[in-house]
Amino acid sequence: MYKRYSCYFVVLYVMLTIVFINARLLMEMREYSYRVQKESVIERISESSINKVYEKTLERIYGNERTVECLSIHRNYRIDLDEQEIEILCRIVQAEAGGEDVMGKMLVADVIINRVENPRFPNDVESVVFQHVDGVYQFSPVGNGRINDVIVTEETREAVYAALLEEDISDGALYFVSRKYADSDGLAWFENNLTSITQHGGHEFFR
Repeated sequence: MYKRYSCYFVVLYVMLTIVFINARLLMEMREYSYRVQKESVIERISESSINKVYEKTLERIYGNERTVECLSIHRNYRIDLDEQEIEILCRIVQAEAGGEDVMGKMLVADVIINRVENPRFPNDVESVVFQHVDGVYQFSPVGNGRINDVIVTEETREAVYAALLEEDISDGALYFVSRKYADSDGLAWFENNLTSITQHGGHEFFR
């Protein structure tokens, strides 16, 4: 009888070991599957030039399987800038093009970036955005303070990161104007002194 019980215990031990191993393998397979899926999503996002993926984006994809605080995809920007300047760039784009589509937002961001790269303008984002000539700010949301009040949307951030990572889509634009809101003297200056490049949404772009 002792031998019979011993056999039962051995069989039970073997069965429990097999169950444990299978459970462990299943967990590892699910972890691997999640990791591959996540890397695939990150790669696709990276290829579409979105520099930052926030927690809610991954939660929307994976539900409650995994919580990720913040994920940064490191790429080379067209210009040198820090997080504070990225925030300034996002704010001026939101203030100037909050109602535009992604391309309209990217075009406005390109103007700022192109100015940083152009020797006729200051060589950093903050100085370009807050530049004023003869007491007049270059960008009206800076002059009226709206740059400080806007709430930057996720779409605007994605457009700004795309502009920082991709080639210039504005063909070298250094200025833009909204004909709807510009006065006649301002429009005359644009038309008489600059070359029109393209029009998109509510803005016309010049260099």
